[in-house]
This record gives sequence, C-alpha cells and structure tokens, in this order.
Amino acid sequence: MTTDEGRGASANDNGGPSGDGDDTSDDTSDDTSDDTSDRGGWRPLHPRVRLVWWLGGLLGDLVLITMLAAVVAVLDANTSAPLPGLWYGVPIALALAAVPLRGWYAAAAYRAWRYRFGADHLELRHGVVWRRTSSMPYHRVQQVDEGRGPLE
Repeated sequence: MTTDEGRGASANDNGGPSGDGDDTSDDTSDDTSDDTSDRGGWRPLHPRVRLVWWLGGLLGDLVLITMLAAVVAVLDANTSAPLPGLWYGVPIALALAAVPLRGWYAAAAYRAWRYRFGADHLELRHGVVWRRTSSMPYHRVQQVDEGRGPLE
C-alpha cells in the first residue's frame, strides 16, 4: 500500500497527470507552501477583520458609556447636592481607555483565529482567554451562511 492509498484522496486530488485516477504521479505540493498559512497549514483570517472587530467593539462600548453618562446626569439632576466631578470623569475615562483596549483585543483575537482544510474536515482554532478547537467533517456541513454588516 502506498502513502497516497493509506491517506485517501483529498478534495483537490485529480489522480495522475492525465486525470484518469491513476495516482502514480509524484505530488510534491504541500498545503503549507501558501504564503498566508503558518506551520501545519493553519491559515489566518483576512487582516481587515481586525478593523471590523475593533470598530464593532467601539460602537458597543460607545452605547454602554453613553448609558452610563446618562445615569450620572440623571443622578446629578435628581439629587439635592451636586455629584463630585469624579462621577463625570468615569465615562470619559472609560471612553479613552476603550480605544486602545479594543485595539489590543482585536489584534489578539486575530492572532488566535486560525483555520485549515483537511482531507475530510475543517478545523478552527480561536479564543484569546479560553482557547477552543473545533473539527467539522465536510459531510456534516449542510449549509453555509454569509452575511455583511455596515462595517464590512
């Protein structure tokens, strides 16, 4: 039994040079030769996803910080004594801290996300704090949904 017979045919095997299924050719191509893949054939996501994740996180942070600022303003308006200036500084400090923290998290999440196509399955690795690895056989994938938001 040859090495190719033992591993089975992958999705991109077309047999020998004539394409007739005779697997006598010496296939020296390697999945790791792609410039975008790292060791083991793991590939990163598109680099633009960092910007999408950063902006999406900032928009969510902006909503929460605005709600906090509204709570501070309502508390200040409904109390007999004015609130100390520190209360108004909290939403501003959070807004200023959110920009670099979201940038760091988007970059860390991008470095953690990897995928690779095996002969009969798709593998995913992701997670900044909690690492997760998923393996999905191709025959279990029944549909693929694609969507785009306003930031993409």
